[in-house]
Amino acid sequence: MKPKPTKSFFCNFLHRSEFPLSTVIDVGCQNETQELKVFNNVNHILIEPDSQYFSTIHKNYSELQYKLLDIGCAEFNSKLYLHRVFGGSNLNSKKSEISVCVKSLDTVFAEENIQDSALLKIDVDGLEVDILNGAKNSLQKCAFVIIEAKIPAFNQISNILHRSNFSLVNIVDLCYIQNILAQCDLIFVNNNIKNNYDYLNPKFNWNEWHKHI
Repeated sequence: MKPKPTKSFFCNFLHRSEFPLSTVIDVGCQNETQELKVFNNVNHILIEPDSQYFSTIHKNYSELQYKLLDIGCAEFNSKLYLHRVFGGSNLNSKKSEISVCVKSLDTVFAEENIQDSALLKIDVDGLEVDILNGAKNSLQKCAFVIIEAKIPAFNQISNILHRSNFSLVNIVDLCYIQNILAQCDLIFVNNNIKNNYDYLNPKFNWNEWHKHI
């Protein structure tokens, strides 16, 4: 029986292949992204604007190389307001608003000197298109992109990445609401990687990956 397609399966496959990732960039880290922690030999750039998660992030990533950027991401550098809700139910919940520094991914890649062959993960609850619009240059340095897509934004996200020389290779972690597909995670590979096998570590066999999906 073939394994169910998930982000975890892909990340473990990529890790076993010893593909030479330069950096993992995690946009929308919250407490942690467990699947990406398998890449324990590269630096992680964690992007999370909400300070309520910071102490947990530091604990969860204490054994990895990482840098936490307390910013949000969008198409342009700016300042926005983050709405937070605390409490279990709507009746008892408390709301607050904090000011957040926002940078484009192009700015982040330049400031952090991120090199080629990065893995970019984006999970920001609906702002994915805006972030991709601010990543025109930085996408050129990404080997792989894992991005959450709500179904109404599926085509926009795919079109942006296809124009940026990426191919969609899998759709994983499907989420249904009342038997209707609501969101999923898309895995894209840079065509410069996909089409030039000699660039890859010999253990990374693209055909082997496709046997499993």
